[in-house]
Amino acid sequence: DSWTALSSIAIPPTFTRGSHSAVWTGAEMIVWGGFNGTSYLSTGARWIAISNTWSSLSNTSAPLARGSHSAVWTGAEMIVWGGLGAATYNSGGRYNPATSAWTPTTTVGAPNVRRWHTAVWTGDEMIVWGGAIGFLHHALDFFQLFHQVQLGRQATGSVDQHHVFAARLAGIHGVKAHGCGV
Repeated sequence: DSWTALSSIAIPPTFTRGSHSAVWTGAEMIVWGGFNGTSYLSTGARWIAISNTWSSLSNTSAPLARGSHSAVWTGAEMIVWGGLGAATYNSGGRYNPATSAWTPTTTVGAPNVRRWHTAVWTGDEMIVWGGAIGFLHHALDFFQLFHQVQLGRQATGSVDQHHVFAARLAGIHGVKAHGCGV
């Protein structure tokens, strides 16, 4: 094992952030949102591995500024959901790097707001686990999102006395996940 420094050339000058998300597409890392110590962000950038360069994401129709959200790579889109900004959100967006376009996720029938949750991509769906809807209040419910149609189902039971939240978002097959901080 060894570490190699990545290029900081062309990183937008205001790109310092924490509480952001990052996904790996197989060819590039997409970083979005977060908190810069002063405000929540609705900006992002792509690191193209083969050229070791950065380019900014489009902000047009991007989700509201936030951090502590989740993001997954579907094989074609990055899905961003939940998080904390001016409020705690139950909304998000899908970013398509091929078109550099954002599409909002529906909030019709969506679960309560969430932050500090985690997410994984199964190859068919996004599963979101945990999260807070208040300072220390967690909810126990389960939702599925299939092509902008949400069906809510109340779950039962508890895990280690913690309330949990799970959301499933349908998408396309295939994902490679890698973690990297910027």
